[in-house]
Amino acid sequence: MKGITVRLIGGLGNQLHCYAFGRALAEQNDVVLEVDCESGYWNDPFGRSLLLDMFPALHLNKKKMPLAEHGRLFFKLSVKMIGWISQLLPLRRRFVVTEGRSSLGYQLEIHRTKYKSHPYFMGYWASYRYYEDVADQLRRELFPPRPTHPRVLAILSDILSVKSCSIHWRSYAEEVGVKRPSLVEYYQKAIATVERLQPDIRFYVFSDNPEAARSLLENTALNLFFVDLNEARGDIQSLNDFYLMYACKHAIIGDSTFSWWAAWLSDFGSKTIVAPRGLSPWGDDWCPQNWISIDVK
Repeated sequence: MKGITVRLIGGLGNQLHCYAFGRALAEQNDVVLEVDCESGYWNDPFGRSLLLDMFPALHLNKKKMPLAEHGRLFFKLSVKMIGWISQLLPLRRRFVVTEGRSSLGYQLEIHRTKYKSHPYFMGYWASYRYYEDVADQLRRELFPPRPTHPRVLAILSDILSVKSCSIHWRSYAEEVGVKRPSLVEYYQKAIATVERLQPDIRFYVFSDNPEAARSLLENTALNLFFVDLNEARGDIQSLNDFYLMYACKHAIIGDSTFSWWAAWLSDFGSKTIVAPRGLSPWGDDWCPQNWISIDVK
């Protein structure tokens, strides 16, 4: 059976981008989507793991991968060699298709090609333009797992009972030696924008480092609630945070595909979403037209 294979990589947000890209291409080419859920995590520097298989409505067609170390080495070398050879072939006949490092924005040719082989796609594919045609299908398929812990459900009930707006700040603490902008000015402008458009709003702040987020944002608005789920760390905390952000009626996202997806999955046109502009390597292809973008210096 003809198909395409997409490699998943990175955290939850990156996994969602890769899967959505693959789903769109499979629909366009009328073929089966196969997902490599393993090779991208064999040597992940941050110890990340697959989270997509926890989404209840999503049924991944997983590619069978070698278990032994020598088999994994052979697979990686094979992909690299086939990738080199594929560069000599027309795009529609390539067996390995890579996003490339020089052009991370939306690539029309890769998106709209009718593939004759069974290509293996490697990249981040972080542009909403790849899957605009299957947006409704993705929102049904990528319904996040609902929390079960009583305290998380209590916060969820609170979020659903008011005019809520999520604020996400990622610390990037794992990137040792990398200097990133504080984004304080961005969050100030974003909060002021949402308050102007949505009076009587209540903000819910989410972060992988709640204490640092509090020190950064506690004076930016009056009606702030800092969400710190002490009872669940690691993947469970990530999924709980993701669902609560998804449940908020409006969103201020950070420099993060994690909050990007929480906002996009629940965006049906009437939601106010604010995003930073000028940080993502995917440029203007990162934010849908109906979102509000604020320049970051």
